[in-house]
Amino acid sequence: MEHRLVVPPTPFLVVAVFALMMSAQCSAALTRPAEVNFAFVSDAYDDTTAVQTLERYLGLQAAMKVINDNDMLDGIVFNFTAVAGAIDQQYPSAAYYASLTSNLTSLNPFGFVLPDWMVNDVAASIATSGVETMPIVAPSTVAPDVYNSTYRNWIFLHQPFSSEHLGALNYALNAQSRCAYSVAMGQEYPGVAAILNSTAQTLTDLGLSAKTFIITDASFTGGTTTAAIRDFFFGDAPKVPGCVFITSLKPVLQLIIDSLWGDPRFDRDNTFFFGPSAAASLFYNSTTYGTAPYQNLRFSFPATDPSNISIPSAQRFQSALDAVITLQQVPQWLINKLNPARVLEIVALGFYTP
Repeated sequence: MEHRLVVPPTPFLVVAVFALMMSAQCSAALTRPAEVNFAFVSDAYDDTTAVQTLERYLGLQAAMKVINDNDMLDGIVFNFTAVAGAIDQQYPSAAYYASLTSNLTSLNPFGFVLPDWMVNDVAASIATSGVETMPIVAPSTVAPDVYNSTYRNWIFLHQPFSSEHLGALNYALNAQSRCAYSVAMGQEYPGVAAILNSTAQTLTDLGLSAKTFIITDASFTGGTTTAAIRDFFFGDAPKVPGCVFITSLKPVLQLIIDSLWGDPRFDRDNTFFFGPSAAASLFYNSTTYGTAPYQNLRFSFPATDPSNISIPSAQRFQSALDAVITLQQVPQWLINKLNPARVLEIVALGFYTP
């Protein structure tokens, strides 16, 4: 199962500034530029990747405004340009590489910002285009054999789950009565046990109580997932969890909620779900968001989830986003993929998966 790390604007700002500062130290003969430009490369071959590309684009726009308004680069203007990757197909072809190479050659960027979706394909495309000596800002999921910079080390934005934890705990600690007993759940894949155990341990350290449950591949293939979820959730009744922390993408997150919602023992009014931001966009872009059985579903990110208005980082991001984003700033190839009405809706919501 592919897992995507979520990078809010603040880490991107730190790394972008760090990259520029380090480059200035690499050579005394390096001319100080008036402007630096990163190429944001992302695929939009289907509805999901197009939406996530737009979300990340919005986050970068807000980050750019914070950098430039606060003169964080000491007189250097920071900019980024969105470059279309694959528009119509998931797997890159010769035409894909040729188009991307042409775009990157004409842009001549300082470095690259890679997406958290299909990141290895995009990294491979950059390497194929002959510009693999440039720095990149990318998730830590990039395979080391895909992109090897000979100029400087590439930069990983490690975003373990600390931000996810803090966002979820913001809810839990504001309502300890319903989160006094919680459960952390996720689909089986490498590393999920450590993630779930970390969540449960953090809750325990804060004086709450929590247990973990991994939905195994066997329960999916055997068609027993719903029964397994219900048996675990209600196994300690009457001590039924009031909060459910889920580490899975949308299909499994939705399966968990649907499975519990259909059980007569489930407390529909007082049980709250906390999902990962990697699943957020697909809920925001569906008619199910905010309706039963998802009215008690919360996300730590996107920062502009209306439920997050008490979180200072969310307030700062929303302020920057509101001040900078218009439909005219969105790349035309994204508008064509999503259609203008959909783009306007997304821009108005301001949500993102940066």
